Amino acid sequence: MRVGTRLFLLKLALAAAVLAILLIAMHILLPGLLGSRPSPPPGEGYVVAEAGAARVAVPREGANVPAGSGLALQLARHLDAFVRAFCAELGPAVGLQGPPGRVAVNVFDNHADALAFAREHKLSADPEHAGAFHGSTPLAVAVTLRPYPDLLGLILHQTTHALMSRAAGDAQWSPWLALGLAVCAEQGGFGPAVRGTVGPVIRRDAAVVLSLAGRAAHVPLHMLVRGDAELFRGPLGPVAYRESGLLVLFLLHGGPKRREAFLRYLQTERQPGPVPPGSLEATLGTDLTELEKEWFAFLQAVAR
Repeated sequence: MRVGTRLFLLKLALAAAVLAILLIAMHILLPGLLGSRPSPPPGEGYVVAEAGAARVAVPREGANVPAGSGLALQLARHLDAFVRAFCAELGPAVGLQGPPGRVAVNVFDNHADALAFAREHKLSADPEHAGAFHGSTPLAVAVTLRPYPDLLGLILHQTTHALMSRAAGDAQWSPWLALGLAVCAEQGGFGPAVRGTVGPVIRRDAAVVLSLAGRAAHVPLHMLVRGDAELFRGPLGPVAYRESGLLVLFLLHGGPKRREAFLRYLQTERQPGPVPPGSLEATLGTDLTELEKEWFAFLQAVAR
């Protein structure tokens, strides 16, 4: 074989190798660059609906899927409205400039399928809710099927975790804040409508916390805002869970002064590393004893 032919074949082989490397790199990198999302569950047994910042896949049939209800579209519309309200209210304070992409929600009719999907797509499990998972890059939620009000609340809860995780960067959100925002979202505490009215779940929880406080069986505010993650996993966890959501509700809707101070506090939480002790009191301009009194007065009005 002549030297020229050999050189030509060598160049051809090198070009083919470079092309193969480029194709492999594109296959690995492009999904992340394009903000891809986990695909919906496979098969014909699912209905997929999209609305703005939301994409929802639900089983076509199931014990909690009313026939002809348009469940997927209903969920997608609620989720889109929530994401827009959340980003409008808190986005500038936590670093979300509008919806950061479409939230992909996959609803499964059994825990095994939800868990397998979460493992495949590296979603984080929610220790407070069995069968619930979330991820921030891309924004994704996987949950198991349940009656509509509970299903919607769980999706909003997981979406809040995903959004706050996306916004965190090097921040370490305080446990009461991370959970409180999610619980507040779960119970319908975001959007302009809540400023004039609250739902029955919020009223019920406010009455429960006030009753416990009357017997000194609640989680005191100083313990709630200074507690670590173990507080929410221990015996006081169910009470701390309710209280965290109600505290965020109070700070958001307890008056313009409290709201503005809370938004400034969120910017403090965004800073890298743990939040310095006393930051909440300093930002709100009051000590925790007085703040708890204001909070309970707010809860009394809510519980009526």
